[in-house]
Amino acid sequence: MRNNTPVTDRQRPLSEKTRLMSVTTPESYITYANKDFIDVSGYTTDEIMGQPHNLIRHPDMPPAAFADMWKTLRAGNIWTGIVKNRCKNGDHYWVKSSTTPLRKGGEIAGYMSVRTAASPEEIHQAEALYASANEGKLKYRTFHHGLLIYTGPLRILSLFKTMPLRWRIRSYFLLFSLIPLIAAYSLLAGTALASVLFPLLIACCFVSGELLVHHVARPIEQILAQAMRSAAGQADNLTQLNRVDEIGMLMRAVNQSGMNFRTFVDDVNTNLSELKNACNEIAQGNHTLAQCCEETEESLQQTAASVEQLTATIKSNAEASLQASLYTQDVNQAVNSGEQAVSQVSDTMETITRSSERITDIVSVMDNLAFQTNILAVNAAVEAAHAGEQGKSFAVVASEVRSLAQRSASSSSDISTIIDETLNSIRTGEQQVSHTHKSMSNILLQVQHVTNLMNEISLATQEQSQGLDQINEAVNRIDELTHQNTALASQSHSATDHLQQQISSMVQAASVFSLSR
Repeated sequence: MRNNTPVTDRQRPLSEKTRLMSVTTPESYITYANKDFIDVSGYTTDEIMGQPHNLIRHPDMPPAAFADMWKTLRAGNIWTGIVKNRCKNGDHYWVKSSTTPLRKGGEIAGYMSVRTAASPEEIHQAEALYASANEGKLKYRTFHHGLLIYTGPLRILSLFKTMPLRWRIRSYFLLFSLIPLIAAYSLLAGTALASVLFPLLIACCFVSGELLVHHVARPIEQILAQAMRSAAGQADNLTQLNRVDEIGMLMRAVNQSGMNFRTFVDDVNTNLSELKNACNEIAQGNHTLAQCCEETEESLQQTAASVEQLTATIKSNAEASLQASLYTQDVNQAVNSGEQAVSQVSDTMETITRSSERITDIVSVMDNLAFQTNILAVNAAVEAAHAGEQGKSFAVVASEVRSLAQRSASSSSDISTIIDETLNSIRTGEQQVSHTHKSMSNILLQVQHVTNLMNEISLATQEQSQGLDQINEAVNRIDELTHQNTALASQSHSATDHLQQQISSMVQAASVFSLSR
């Protein structure tokens, strides 16, 4: 017998609602354990699945109790008793255990045990009994189907605990028939009727007893067999009694309970199968959603990076547009200054033209003066010639004056030529200045147009920058939502996994009752 240690004196209390259920193979290896069983035992599912069921056996349990349990179960009967089990940490808990054989094809395919909390009185009695059993003090007493019965000379004291119902009926009938038989025998002794009536009375008693066995004990045995099949989840082969008295109605109730239970289990299996398929679809959807979220997150990151680069580019363009606008304003100012300078040059050239015209007038006067001086010089020369010797000095002066007049006329002619050339150059310059003024005006208009366009570009760039900022905020918000969706998808996936595990456990629990089908 396995001896599990260490143990403590701490008892783990169980609530009235606690139901510990486990299923084992015919060799007692655990194939299923419900949540209450796992929680109370302290083991994990992985630690307990596939392990021998005596993993939770407490060393205080007497070997005789388990020997009785296995003898009862292998005979195909239900065993019920108070059991002390050990937790993983050495603590213990008391339960009222009921173990049922599970059949398939007429053979035992496993065992199902359901445990509830034992009452304090039951625990107190079991502690004293098991202590006596371990100390070898159960003289003339032993375990039988979970009960304590007497053996040896005292076996008669437990006779009515173990005697089958049919033999109880026969015993009771025989006991209560002896008195009438003895009385009849006393009355009829020595008479002719005694040899006939006494055997007839004995035969009637025997037939009456067998009729009671046939109509009471045998149907109850059938009800017991059907109840055990129902307890094991078998409700396909229903035994019908052609009677509607209490026994017949009891069989109907047992059959109906089995059918109700079997129908419920089948419905649960069907619903669990559909729920499992739905969970698989949800899990697949969660997986697809998680992949989509990851892809969306990657796309959003790329989009955010692109938007960030585009934002930087637009901001750079905005700065360049602003700088270009400033440069355009400088050019506009320069063009305005140039236009003003051209206007001043034009005004200056007009002034020069007017001055040149005045010089021309002055030169004309000088030409007239030179011409008149020359005439005067000629006249003086003529007069000097007429004067003869007295006029020689006057002739010399007249000659010098004429020479001076000729040079003045020549200089006036040169000045006039230069002034004409200057006027021609000035007129040409005026035309060029006028053309330049028109060109500067056109340039100014174009510069103003460019300035307006640059201002519009700058404004549009600012609006684009604001729009990209909003897009960037929206992308960041979408990215946050995608992160949240990813987290929710992960949580949903975990929840679905947990739900699938619970469904698998429920399917496994429900499949216990399919062993016998």
